[in-house]
Amino acid sequence: MLKADVLIVSNVILRLFNINYMIKLNNIHKSFNQNKALDNLCLQVNPGEIYGLLGANGAGKSTTMNLLLGFLKADSGYIEVFDSQNNLNNKKENIGYIPENVNLYPYLSGLENLDYFCKIANLKYKTEELKELQ
Repeated sequence: MLKADVLIVSNVILRLFNINYMIKLNNIHKSFNQNKALDNLCLQVNPGEIYGLLGANGAGKSTTMNLLLGFLKADSGYIEVFDSQNNLNNKKENIGYIPENVNLYPYLSGLENLDYFCKIANLKYKTEELKELQ
């Protein structure tokens, strides 16, 4: 079965800044114990592109996304992410990620799930503001 993760680098305005690429992964290696998840991955995403990662389970899609989002560190190689001012800015808030399945934690309430994902995204808010969304 094919799984899909979608990386969105939207902002046509970025072309105005003459940026050659928004995201670049070069010679990325990542292993878990003795299992190679990524072996010399090279990838470039240009401004305005929508890029999909397709592959079977275990192909490295989620590992790649977790590296881009900063949840994992590569064993070797480098990752570059640029912001709209053409500055190197490897912050995960500059990347939109749409997983194939959005999984909520069943043991958390809706408000607790929202709080959790907001914290992962480094969003600043007051708990009262989240309660108003209910």
